[in-house]
Parts: sequence; C-alpha cells; structure tokens
Amino acid sequence: MRRSLRLGFLLLLTLFGALASAQPIIWTHTTPSSSNARLIRDSSGNLYFVTRTGSLTGRQLKLTKYNPLGTVLWAQTLEFAGTLDVQFALQSLALTSTSLLTTVQERDGGGGGNLVRSRLLAYDRSTGSPVFSTDTALELGPIATGNGQFAFLRRDTGTGAMDAVIYDNAFSVLATLTIANPFRMGVIAMDTSNRVFVASYGFQANGETRLTRCSAALGIEGHTMLDAPGYWAEVAFRIVVDPATNRVYALAQGTRDGFADPDTLILVADATTGIQIHAGPVWTSSSGTDMLDDLMVLPGGVAASAGEISSGHVVMRRFDSSGNAVWTRTITNVQAVHERHVALDADGNVLVLTPATSPNIRISRIHAATGDDLGTLEFPVGTNRRPLQIFADAAGNMFVNTNGNGSAHLLRVQPASLTIPATIAVGGSDVNAQINLAGPAATDQTWTIASSNSNVVSVPPNAVVANGSSSATFPLTINGVAANTSVTINVRHNGFITQRAITVIPSMIQSVAITPQVVIGGGSTTAILNLTGTAPAGGQTVNLSSSKPAVASVPATAIVPAGQSSLGVMVTTFAVNSNQGAVITATTGAVSKTAFFAVNAPSLTSISVFPPTMQGGQTGTLTLNINGIAPTGGFSIVLFSGAPGIVFTPAAAPILAGQVTRNVDLPTAPVTSSTNVLIFATRSGIYKTATVTVTP
Repeated sequence: MRRSLRLGFLLLLTLFGALASAQPIIWTHTTPSSSNARLIRDSSGNLYFVTRTGSLTGRQLKLTKYNPLGTVLWAQTLEFAGTLDVQFALQSLALTSTSLLTTVQERDGGGGGNLVRSRLLAYDRSTGSPVFSTDTALELGPIATGNGQFAFLRRDTGTGAMDAVIYDNAFSVLATLTIANPFRMGVIAMDTSNRVFVASYGFQANGETRLTRCSAALGIEGHTMLDAPGYWAEVAFRIVVDPATNRVYALAQGTRDGFADPDTLILVADATTGIQIHAGPVWTSSSGTDMLDDLMVLPGGVAASAGEISSGHVVMRRFDSSGNAVWTRTITNVQAVHERHVALDADGNVLVLTPATSPNIRISRIHAATGDDLGTLEFPVGTNRRPLQIFADAAGNMFVNTNGNGSAHLLRVQPASLTIPATIAVGGSDVNAQINLAGPAATDQTWTIASSNSNVVSVPPNAVVANGSSSATFPLTINGVAANTSVTINVRHNGFITQRAITVIPSMIQSVAITPQVVIGGGSTTAILNLTGTAPAGGQTVNLSSSKPAVASVPATAIVPAGQSSLGVMVTTFAVNSNQGAVITATTGAVSKTAFFAVNAPSLTSISVFPPTMQGGQTGTLTLNINGIAPTGGFSIVLFSGAPGIVFTPAAAPILAGQVTRNVDLPTAPVTSSTNVLIFATRSGIYKTATVTVTP
C-alpha cells in the first residue's frame, strides 16, 4: 500500500517566450557610491565583482567574491591616498588557476581624463589576499589568460609604443614583445597553447587593424593587416581565438566610404598564419551609428552582436569559420550599449542582455544552431540602471551586472523556480507535482522533467502546459530507500533549467495495531506493523519485543517486503491464571512504537451432566468446559450440589494444564421419589448450573 505524502510542488515560473510579469530576481548585491563595475565568473560558479569608488581622500577598488547563492566569500577594499580629481578607471578582469587579475588606470578629471599611472593587481582566488602588484606610468590595457601564463598590453601614451607583456602564473615576466606604435590601445586574446593575439589599430593610411601573433617561447611570429573592403578606420574592440577551428575572430568598427556613420565588422583570420579569411559587416545602416556589442565563440564559428543607437535595434549574427553568415536575428525595441552582454545558457543557446525601456532590462534567448527566437525575459531593475554583463550557469541561473544611480549592482536572475515545500520526504509517496505559470501560456509548452536518481524518485519524461492554461500536473513517485538519499529534480523548457534537491529518508515504524486486542491465553493474535512509507529493495527490518515474554511472544525481527508499507506478525500467547496486559514494541532505528493488548485467563463456559436422569445410587459424569486452555498448575473450578445428601460433588475440580475440559464423577444416593438436583460450578465470579434428576 502506498501512502500519499502531500508535498504540493509549486513552480513559480516566469517563462521565456510567454511571460514577462513575474519578478525573476533571486538576490541583489549593491555596492553604494560605485561605478565602472566589472564581473567575471570561475568554473565553479563563483563570481568576482569589482567596482571603483570615488573618494575625497583617494582612490578605492572594492573586490568581492560571491558564491552562486549570493553569499560573500571574501571582500577586499584597495585604497590609495590622493585627490578626488584623480580616480581609478577599471580596465580588465581575468582569472588564472589561483589568482584574480585586474588592471586599473588612475586618470584625472574624476577618472575620465589624462592618464596619471596604471596598476596590475592580483588577489588570491581562495582568500582574497593580495599576492602581487606593480605600477607604471604607462597605460595598462586588457588581460588575457592561457595555460599557466597570462598576458596584457602596455602602451606609452607619449610615444605610442605598445608591448605585450607575458607572465607566468607565479608573476615572473616571461617576455616583453613590442607591437610597434598603434594609434590607440589594442585588444588581446590568448589560447591554451599560450599563443598571444593582439589586434591594434592605425598602421596604414586607411587605418586597418593589424593582427600580431606572438608567444613567450617564439617571440613575434608575424603581423597581418585585416582590411574590410570599402571600409576605413577599422578599429577592433573585441578579439577571441578558437583553437577548435584555428581561427581568430575580431569585432571591429569601420566607416564606409561616402558615409559618415560607422558600421560593425567581423574580421576572421587563420590563427597559425594570420592570413585574413574574411572581413565584412555584421550590420550596416545609414540611419545611425552602429555600436559594438559582443563576440562569442560557438561550435564551428562565432556569434557577434551590434546595435544601432537611433533605431533601438540589436542584431545578433552567427558566422561560420569562413566568415559566412549562418543566421541573423534582430532584437527590436531595445537600447544598444557598448558593453559585453552575451552569454550561453544551459543548452548552449545565446543570451543577449540589453537595456529596454527604463526601468527594465531584457534578456533575449536565441537558438544557437538556427537563430530562432526562443523568447525574452524583461524585468525592472530600477531607473537609469545600465546592464553591463551577463553570465549563465548549468542550473539555469543568470548573473547580471548593472550600473547606475551612483551604485553598482550584481543580480542573480532565475526566470523560473521550482519549489518543494517539503524538502524531506519518506520513501513510498505518490505526489502530484504542479507546474504553475505566472499567466496563461501563449502556446503549448512542453516541459522536460528529469530525476537525478529515477530508482528513488521517478518522474514522467515531460509535462505540457496547454495553450491558454497556466498550470500542468505530473506525478512524482518516491520509492523506498535504505538510507537518506538526495535526489535532484530538474524542470527544463526552452533552454532554461531549474532544479531543487529533495532528500528521501527511509520509512520508519509509524504504528503498531493488535487485532484482536483481547485474546484468551494460549491463542494467537496479530500485530500489524505500519511504516511511514514503503520498504526499500530487500525489505525493511523491524525489531520486535514483548513486555511479558511468558505471556505473549513475538519474533525478534520482522521484514516488511520491498514496496509494502505494512505487515502482519503473529503474536503467540500462553495460558494464564489471571488476566494480563502485555505491550508489543516495534523499532526501526531510533523510532519505537508500542501497542497494548490483553491476554485473559480462560472462563468457565458450560457444565453438563450425563446421563441427565439416573437411578439413585448410580454415578454420572459432570463435564466442565472452559474457553481456553488451562495454565500451568491447572484451572480449578469450585463445585457444590443443591442437594448434597443426594448428589455428591467435590469441593473443587481442576482442569489440567493444557486442557479445555474436565470430567468429574457425580455419585448419587438412593431416593424414594424422583428429585431434581441443581449442580453449581463457579470460577472468577462466573456461575454455571446443570440439573440432574435422581429416580427411585
């Protein structure tokens, strides 16, 4: 028998493509009076949030490490004496296997003016302790990390000379490689083979981007000019390298001949030779200035985004490794921003973070293979808050960095949630789980359901929320376990996955029932053992004991069969001289349950005389009957005759141990006339009579 354990699942879901009304923000951390926020995430899901804070007495960096639950793991504040006019400008964050790296510039004009000096800072990822720092009058730019090495760009703003400086993770300089004199700071990438790729601007009359390939082991390997036909002043702002396709991809901005507005370009080169493979627009428009957005590696190519300020469009386009466009997706009614704002969800789909109408921001989901629109999530974060970055994890959470109103903000966004009111369940429950939407579904929505241990908690493969409906139910079957078992239930839709853990505990003894509750000694009764759930594979062992083993006995253990929640166990009783109470105790682990029942002494049920009529002087037989067996020592019954001079009885007659009846000789005396004589038998207040007729 299975027992229903009403967990009552509640899934408060804000759905991509269907809903945008529920509040998906799980937690928010705000750094007051801060700006220039940067966010990076490690492979364990921990978040490193770095902001700058203006100070009347100097310059401050605030560095905080959070786990995915929003718990602060460590926090550091770096402060340098100075004036309000000279402040930090945070340039780049990167992670090595042991350190958090950042480059910051000190600039006048409140951080937006001329360079004063730069710093490279490193902090222990585990403790937050400073482990390395260096400062220079040169401009320090972006950082890239490889396999046991990292590199950053350093530029002399006076002469224009730029170097790629390569360190190992122990902060020893491996190489300083001169990239020549670009017009501005370049961008840098590094692969797992520790090859460094630098895209820099301004080496020919029309200002193409120059790609430099180098490494600590081989030095400068070569330069290549990346030139998009029909464009000039191609300035690269993003660069990524993909070892799987042996390609270097750069996102650049260039101006078309004859038009004043710049367009966004994708530049593709062979990572080994540097030879240009493709250069062309991501998005072109003559109606306004296109803004660079972001660039990310996808299998077999990249996805690049560009925004148009005047029209409120952001365009996401996927390219293969030859630079051919695979698909294009336009996101409308948003504001374009010059920030990193692209990530991959748990299913490898593309997430695009954009501002929407204040106070909202929007996350759009695009199918990575087809470019299909998988829907959007829009929610308020506050007026004048600018979204900067987005990261996503395999559990369906999204982490968003926003800036505005004088403060920096880090948010964990979960567009749907799976709640289990009872996170501990006893094996052997049948539960109706329910998916609840915040509003009616726009189309039939198939939710995929999975259990991390289907032998313990089994679920159907999916549930469908029908078009126009806001909920769907599905069964959750919890099977018996021998030990506490944690099981994760996942619910997935359109690339979003949310999960919760439920701990299934072994069934325990819930109650003991004795039926019948009153038994005559020597007979048997049944102890019904009821568990809180079902027994696991191999059965559930229940320990048994009796408070009076000489009166009632039970086996030392009983095993409830697998999948069952109850078992009847025979209780053997023994004959007693007087009524007795006994207690049966059933124990599983630290839990015991008891049941009281009565073992009664037998009672005199009837007496009879044979023959019922006899001639005086003859001897008849008096038969005594009890309703149970006589105990050890016998069961004595008191006798007397209504005419002791005619019918003779002993004062008492015992029914022998183990017997239920006794025959007693009943002698008679001669009489002159027929006489009816009443024979009496009694025990424990019970009287029985029989009549014998004695004739002359």
